[in-house]
Amino acid sequence: MIVLFNDLELQWALKNATDLDRRLFGDQAWGYEVMSHEVMDTSRTYIADITESEKAMNVDNERDDNQPNVQSLEMYDSQRLIMRGYAGIWIGDGKAEIMTVGVDNNYRRQGIAGRMLDWLINYARINDVGRISLEVLADNQTAQQLYHSRGFEDIGLLSNYYASQGKDCIKMVLDLKEHIMGFSAKGIRMEQQ
Repeated sequence: MIVLFNDLELQWALKNATDLDRRLFGDQAWGYEVMSHEVMDTSRTYIADITESEKAMNVDNERDDNQPNVQSLEMYDSQRLIMRGYAGIWIGDGKAEIMTVGVDNNYRRQGIAGRMLDWLINYARINDVGRISLEVLADNQTAQQLYHSRGFEDIGLLSNYYASQGKDCIKMVLDLKEHIMGFSAKGIRMEQQ
């Protein structure tokens, strides 16, 4: 299930996203303070894909069926929920940038990244965004295939973008509205000499 970070207990969401980021990106991972700054920035929106832990599902199955389960997401604790992935988007001046998309290795190939990306794209449309951009590691073919499947196009290679790793990345964009590149000569009148 995809939920906004704002709909989760914030400290739980930040801790789990930071832990997941560390597992996915190692030395390049955002720390808790950076993650907190990102999530709290009002120009950014973060979502998480969460599921109930098997332990929680087993407890619920043992409950008396006459007892309603009315617990809200904010009431769940770390024993009850698992964050399978998270993603974020920045929106400003009719443009957007995908900040990150990460899925726990144990939950890959289940469509989670695609569902989160679709959510972010739809969110950008609702917010009248004309173009979404992102950067992806040049050697991450799986992520590039996902982005291409949603209509993103490569527009350039950024050499040594991740300098500490000595890795390049590819800049990709998805135009949600018509986008004119370059200059237009329409309306310009040349004087006869």
